[in-house]
This record gives sequence, C-alpha cells and structure tokens, in this order.
Amino acid sequence: MTKKASLISFGFILLLIAYDTLQQKYYVETFLELDFSLIELFKRHAVSWIAWIGIGFPLGFITQRLIAANSELPNVNAGFKLFGLVTLHLSLSLVLFTVIRLVDSGFAMIQFRELFIFHMFQKTLVFFMADCTVIILFYSQAKQVIIQSQYVEIKHLKNKDLSPLEDLGLSSEIPQMVIRTGNKIDRILLSEIIWIQSDDYCSKIHTKNDRSFSMRQSLKSLELSLMPYGFVRIHRSVLLNLSSVNQLNLDKSVVKLKNDLELPVSKSRVRTLRDRLSQFSV
Repeated sequence: MTKKASLISFGFILLLIAYDTLQQKYYVETFLELDFSLIELFKRHAVSWIAWIGIGFPLGFITQRLIAANSELPNVNAGFKLFGLVTLHLSLSLVLFTVIRLVDSGFAMIQFRELFIFHMFQKTLVFFMADCTVIILFYSQAKQVIIQSQYVEIKHLKNKDLSPLEDLGLSSEIPQMVIRTGNKIDRILLSEIIWIQSDDYCSKIHTKNDRSFSMRQSLKSLELSLMPYGFVRIHRSVLLNLSSVNQLNLDKSVVKLKNDLELPVSKSRVRTLRDRLSQFSV
C-alpha cells in the first residue's frame, strides 16, 4: 500500500475509534450512569483495533494480491474469496479482542461466549467498514498502477506480403511493440511474440527466441490493441498469437504451440479460438 493510502486508512481508523469512544461514553453515562474519561474509553477501543490490525497484516497481504490479480475485471469468484477473507478477519479479530478483554479484566474464560457475542454486536459493523475501506484502497491502487502503466506504443509497418490477412478481417500491417523501461527501449515485432501472460497487474511477453519482457500494461488493453494482428484471448491469463498454434486439444482444453508448450484454454473461450483458427488458416 502506498504512503498516501496508508495515511488515509490510518486516519479513517482513528475516526472509527473516536466514534466508538463517543458512542460508548454516551451509553454508559446515559443508561448506566457511570463516569468514564474519554482517554480511558479511547484506550479500551484502541486495543480492539490493535487486534484488528494484528490479524489483518497476513490476510491483508493475501487480499492485496487477490485484488491486484483481478483489478482488470472483477469476477464473482474473486468476490467470494474477498468476502471469505473479510469474514475470517472479522471473526479472528473478535476472538482475539475478546480474549484480551477477558485477560485484562480478570474474567473467567467461561464468560468468553457471552463477551464474544457482546463484542460481535458492538464491533462487527465498524470492523466491516474498515475492511471495506482497505479493500477499496487496494483496488484503487491496483487500478492506478494500470492507468499509470508504462507507455507502450504500437507502430505500424506496412508489409505488402500479408495482404491475404485483409480477407480474414485482420490487419495487413506488421506492427512492432516499443516497450520503454526507464531509459531502455526494446522493440519487438509482433510476429516474434508467441504468447502474452498476465502477471498480477502486469503482462509478460514471451517471444520465439525464449526471451521474455515484463511490462506494466493490462492484458485487457493489449488484447484490444493486438486482436487485429492475429492475437486471441484463450484464458483469463493468456493472450495467444494464432500463428504459434500447432494443435488444439478439445478433450484436455489445452492448445499446443509449435515449441511444444501447452497452454490452458477456458471452456468459455474454446469456440472463439476455433472460429479464429478457422479464419486464420489458409
């Protein structure tokens, strides 16, 4: 998480702690007629957030990678995984906070169930709001990385020998991809590219000479740019150059390339691949 995102998360959590503190102070003074200082109540609620943060570090790492991998196009599967992570985080945070309160107050562990239910009603909503805030920040950060991706330029070079491609609905131009990494520039002819792999929020280009190039460009944007040049998306993480295909195995849902590499084909994309291969063949 960036420094800005971390500061936003920290500020929001402080606001939630302040909200918890003021809410409980109003409750104990109005209904229980007890007098607690704001500092004392603030410390009590800060303990619960320490538990929330402690449990959240390892789960946050998993969540960040999951969001980064699905930032291009959120899906139901990723949504269920995020919901599961949030539920696990909330449950473990409440358990840890309850144990801390039992130990701190000198209560017997037999009172765990009663105290856990009390904390569940008291803390679940604010913990859930904090989790949603962090997820939104993770998602925004992943999208920003794609938006600020390194500049990738496609230059079109005319090639009179590929005029038959026009009849197939493909471009009659041979493009080259110019990848800029800092002060280094690599030029790659699209005819040299075998396939492109999605790597979190980046893409990895695999070429015929066994070289690979990583770039901060989403596979979706590359798909839109390269589709007219004989490239097709066969899997969520694979963009394939049709000219590199040797065999399509429908039983195993894999495509075998001319270099004997096998790549998975999503069932939902088999028909598209067959149609494109049929058009591409001469």
